[in-house]
Amino acid sequence: MKNILPFILLFLCLSAYSQNRKKDTLSSGMPDCTESRKNDSIYFKKITNEGRKTDYKLLNKLIIEQLIPENIPSKDLVIYLSEKVVALICPEGSDWCASGINVKNPNYNESHFWTPQTLKIFNQHFNKNIIPKKIEIGGSYALQYIDKEHPFTNESTQEYILRQDTGEYLQKKYHVVHNKDHTPVNLALSNSILMNFFNSLDQKVMVIVKYNHVGNRGKEQRMTFQYTNKKWNLISHEAFDLN
Repeated sequence: MKNILPFILLFLCLSAYSQNRKKDTLSSGMPDCTESRKNDSIYFKKITNEGRKTDYKLLNKLIIEQLIPENIPSKDLVIYLSEKVVALICPEGSDWCASGINVKNPNYNESHFWTPQTLKIFNQHFNKNIIPKKIEIGGSYALQYIDKEHPFTNESTQEYILRQDTGEYLQKKYHVVHNKDHTPVNLALSNSILMNFFNSLDQKVMVIVKYNHVGNRGKEQRMTFQYTNKKWNLISHEAFDLN
């Protein structure tokens, strides 16, 4: 799994398309992001207002039920948790403006999905040893097992993870949410999953799931859900094998 980081960074960069807009150009030739940032503020207000009328509580379980168990056959599963996508992921070129606000997924994102309850449901549904790993984004990029120095943004999830058993792999300590059989962990043979969330108007959530990606190879699943009549419905689904 050591070669997965370059792919993850590319994936997060490309998935930030909703965070970036084409730049206008001033007469001086310098980029002008005023209009795009004004539009982002308008869009952010619209989508967050819509989010206040949407009940996301039942969406977690529905997403889990749509995942493809054949794509994660190992008893050990590394889940990659990323911070929200920010402008620093993709250096600004001459043609793009980075948004200063989260227009990608302000209503429903990883912090809403990966809760203690979701981890328990996930564990019951797939019977996996779950090992959370964080994608850290800042001055440099790194994959770190969740611990006190590398916390997840959802505090209740962070506390739940830190209460779990620990192990060690390649001289790195990790926490594991054990499966019901409490089988020993073998990270050398583990599978991995990375989930990315997008919110759009009309109370829609798109989820992109990457299974066992190394480089540009692996399996991918795309699902779109819509909240209508106080119920979540799966309105589109695609699965790809990129091997």
